[in-house]
Parts: sequence; C-alpha cells; structure tokens
Amino acid sequence: VCDEDEIEGCFDETACNYNAEVTDINNDLCEYADEYYNCDGECLNDVDDDGVCDELEVAGCTNAIAGN
Repeated sequence: VCDEDEIEGCFDETACNYNAEVTDINNDLCEYADEYYNCDGECLNDVDDDGVCDELEVAGCTNAIAGN
C-alpha cells in the first residue's frame, strides 16, 4: 500500500478503537476500557443498577446518625 493510502490505527480486536481496515498497524494508538467498564463507560456488572460496578461497591451502613 502506498504511504499516502495507508490507514494508521489500532488492530487489536479487544481495543475500543479497533479498526479492521488498518493497513499501517500501530497498536500504541489502541484505547481500552477501564477495568470493570465497557467501551461506553458502563459497568460490566451492576446487579443493583445503581451505577457503581459491583466490584467497586463498598458495603456498610450509610445512615449518618448510626454508631457504625
């Protein structure tokens, strides 16, 4: 492929910006989802649907006047 026709980009299928049409592979350009999230920034696991990923939930009492 001639240099002016090259398509530079990420060719890692697990990356959020994977491009199957890349002809000049540069996986340094790949962008990945944060741990526990998908490429849209949504939790992979959120059983109680509160917007906090299950792996990041902190168990405990949330009543301000409780002794614990």
